[in-house]
Amino acid sequence: MFLKRRLMWCALLMVGALLIVGTTWAQAPVATPAPATPATTTTTTTTSGTTGTDQTGQWTMWRALMAGSYVGLMIICLSVVMVALIIEHFMNINDKKLIPPEFVQSIQTLIEQRQYKNAIAMCDASNNFISHIMGVGLTEIPHGYDAMSEAMTTQSEVESIKLNQKIGYLSLIGVIAPMMGLLGTVVGMMKCFNTVANSPGGVQARMLADGISMKLVCTFLGLSVCIPCMFFFNLFQDRVTNIAMESGAVCEELIRKFKPIRAGATQAVAAKAAPAKAGASQQVAAAEPG
Repeated sequence: MFLKRRLMWCALLMVGALLIVGTTWAQAPVATPAPATPATTTTTTTTSGTTGTDQTGQWTMWRALMAGSYVGLMIICLSVVMVALIIEHFMNINDKKLIPPEFVQSIQTLIEQRQYKNAIAMCDASNNFISHIMGVGLTEIPHGYDAMSEAMTTQSEVESIKLNQKIGYLSLIGVIAPMMGLLGTVVGMMKCFNTVANSPGGVQARMLADGISMKLVCTFLGLSVCIPCMFFFNLFQDRVTNIAMESGAVCEELIRKFKPIRAGATQAVAAKAAPAKAGASQQVAAAEPG
């Protein structure tokens, strides 16, 4: 719980810092280049790379990120949430957390010693995947093995749904991020073409291409968040499925002693015992005086 709170506060601090930087950038004045006169022509040489300045027309990686405006900042905030969720899932969605070996061993010992009330109390005090399932199953001991198995199967499905809902936020971010990137790009393109339509003297093609390329930053950010989100979502989904299957096998082993003898086995034992019983009866009858 303490680690979850620390991750949440770190994420909130990062989001707040991004919002402050975005607000400062939005309020800063933007220098517009002076229009070139037809009488004089100047040539400028630029260096390759991403370390250009505003005067040369190049744009740095920081300018590219800031070109996404508030939509880009929202996508960056989603990326912070994505990283926090991935870290939390890696730490909590695993076999050692959800199916702790020491808990399984303790429950098995209590069941073998017929301390069912202590086993139920231990399940209630623990908070993991298998404790919730075993707690429901042990309360059905008076109703027999079938009732225990049915209750545990139902509870296992409920716990799996909870875990799938927990990791579902990654899928949600993976769907929203590219849509937000597309929205930011469309809005930026609309502004660019609106500027072209309302410019009396026309706009240079180089300036228009530069503006469009910077507006595509939103799409880039959205895809950069979407791809890892979907990858880790499928990874954790497979992990939840494996944990559910493993917990089912462990629970089946724990309640094996409550399983009744099958009817077929009982009939076979009775059939084997019948000839012996008949022979014993004949020996007793022969021994009796006529």
